[in-house]
Amino acid sequence: MNNKMKTLLTIFILLSTLSAQAAADKNISAVELNNQAVQEILKDTLPVAQDHLIQALGKSPENSSVHLNLGLVLEKNNQAEKAQASYEQALKFAKTPTEKFNALFDLGQLSQKGKKTDEALNYYQQALNEDPQSKETKINIELLMKQQEQQKDKKGDQGDQKQQQQNKDNKDNKDQNKDQKDKKDQDKPGDQDKQNQQKKDQPKQYGHQQAPKPQFKSDQLNQADVNKILGEIKQQEQRIRTDYNRKEVKERPNDKDW
Repeated sequence: MNNKMKTLLTIFILLSTLSAQAAADKNISAVELNNQAVQEILKDTLPVAQDHLIQALGKSPENSSVHLNLGLVLEKNNQAEKAQASYEQALKFAKTPTEKFNALFDLGQLSQKGKKTDEALNYYQQALNEDPQSKETKINIELLMKQQEQQKDKKGDQGDQKQQQQNKDNKDNKDQNKDQKDKKDQDKPGDQDKQNQQKKDQPKQYGHQQAPKPQFKSDQLNQADVNKILGEIKQQEQRIRTDYNRKEVKERPNDKDW
C-alpha cells in the first residue's frame, strides 16, 4: 500500500470517529450532561461545568435541576444577578416539593449574602412550607432574626445618643443665649444712667480737707459780737506793734563808741 492510500485511509478513519462521537454526543441526555456538570463543579472546574449545563438546557430548557446548577456556577463566579435569574427559572419550572425547596433555599442564601434580610427571610419561610423539617433553613432564619434585633438595638442606641446630644446642644444654646441677654441688659443705657445718677446723689467725701470756717453775716451780729471783734483787732494790732518794736531795738546800733 502506497503512501497515498495510507493517507486516504487515515482521513476516513478520522471522519468515522468524529461522526460516531457526534452521534454519541447527540444521544447524551440533558440529565447526563447535568450529572457531568455536577462532577465538574465538585472539582471546581467551573467553565467546563457551565458548558455542560448550557448544552443540557439546549436539550431540556425547562429542566429545574439544570437551571439550579447553572445558578450555582454563576454564583461561584460572583455573578449574583445572573445566578438569581437562574434560581428563579428553577423555581418556575420546579415540579416537585424538593425542587421548589432547593430553588427557594438557594434564593434565600443568595439574598442573605447580599444582606437583603427581609427578602432572605421571605424565601426561607417559603422553603419551610415545602420542607418543614429543614434544620438548616430554621437555623438561617434564627440567625437573620437575631441580626435584625441587633440592628434595631444599635439604631435605638444611636437614636438615644443623638437625642441626648441634641438635648445637650439645646441646653448649651439656651444657656449661651441667657448669658448674652444678661450681658446685654447690663449694658443698656438706662441702667448706666441710673448708676451714674446713684453716684451723683451720693454725698461728696472731702477726705482730709479742713472744713471752711463759718461766715458771719452783718445782720446776724449784735453789739457784744461787734465789741468782741474790735477787741480782737486791737489785740492783733498790739501784737504787730510789739513785734515791730522788738525788731527795731535788735537792729539799732549802740550809741557808745568803744
